[in-house]
Amino acid sequence: MSTSNDVSCHISSNCSGIACCLQDNITGTSYQFSIEINTCDEKILITLEKFTFIVSLFDYDMGRKEDAKLFGVLELE
Repeated sequence: MSTSNDVSCHISSNCSGIACCLQDNITGTSYQFSIEINTCDEKILITLEKFTFIVSLFDYDMGRKEDAKLFGVLELE
């Protein structure tokens, strides 16, 4: 049993985003996540599995840390 995790990523055809899959070899679970910069709508889309966070490029304070909690189980910083 390997204790390392495997990650594979794909850059979008227009080079404005990246989508990745993380395989957790301990639990046998895979997780999909992505980030895309949409310059037409002036937004950043961050996706973790079925959850999508949309951030305005104009309203976001660059360099500020963000916190997100998913069902009180997983906390992202």
